[in-house]
Amino acid sequence: MNWGLYIAICALITGTGKFLDDFHINTEQKSKAREWVKKMLAYVERPKVPNFPKIALERTLLLLKSTKARLIILLFILLILPFILIYTLYLSRKYYGIPFNDGFYNYLISWFDLSDNLSAIGWAFFLIWAISFCLLNGLLVINVLDRWNNAKSNIYQLIVISISVFTLLLVLIIHILLFSFVLTILGNPVNGYGIDNLSFSINYTLICISPWAIILIYLLFMFLLKSILTTQKIILSSVLKGAALPEKSPFIYFSTLISVMALLIKVVDEIIKIK
Repeated sequence: MNWGLYIAICALITGTGKFLDDFHINTEQKSKAREWVKKMLAYVERPKVPNFPKIALERTLLLLKSTKARLIILLFILLILPFILIYTLYLSRKYYGIPFNDGFYNYLISWFDLSDNLSAIGWAFFLIWAISFCLLNGLLVINVLDRWNNAKSNIYQLIVISISVFTLLLVLIIHILLFSFVLTILGNPVNGYGIDNLSFSINYTLICISPWAIILIYLLFMFLLKSILTTQKIILSSVLKGAALPEKSPFIYFSTLISVMALLIKVVDEIIKIK
């Protein structure tokens, strides 16, 4: 649709609203419409937007602080995580080196050379290190959540989360570099072939932080949801306040608003086409 026709349609909508308001809508109907707008405004402004991040945070902290939940998480990290980490080493041979063709079970019982004491001790420390990193990262996240939950203002919350994200990124970078260095030293014919690849180190690190990353992503989603709902409420309140002004007609206001929104959509569409 070309600009001329689009502007003509918007002008028709605005003109129709003005024409009906001047010649076909009486004062009583305008008053009733204005009262309806005021009721809608009162409805929009009455309820507070639920603080989804705070609700989610409190429930998450309550869950993480319970003995049962901590025991489950600890058992997962101590019992399940090592198998996931070893399976990642198994996959690394498929994607980064020479595949291990005897199946994961055989790899599980022979993934490092028991006859080489130095290598065996090194890989044992490697697993302990990876599990400890996961636990320490979890403690960091819980501490951040506690501080964020006790924050008195949104600005303090933003400062806490910004410092925490910066710290976490710094720790991850150091961890990835150390992984790359240590895995290169520990590489051997059973578990090597590509584990010195940087992509593998990054994937391995992401596995270690995945339980806590899920929690942080969930809270970020709640924060974005609250922001969207708050913005929506502000826009609706502003529109209804404008339509409820006694010196203005609600019919002219809404017909003009429709035209303005239509033109705005057209402008955005044209900008997107240019890009």
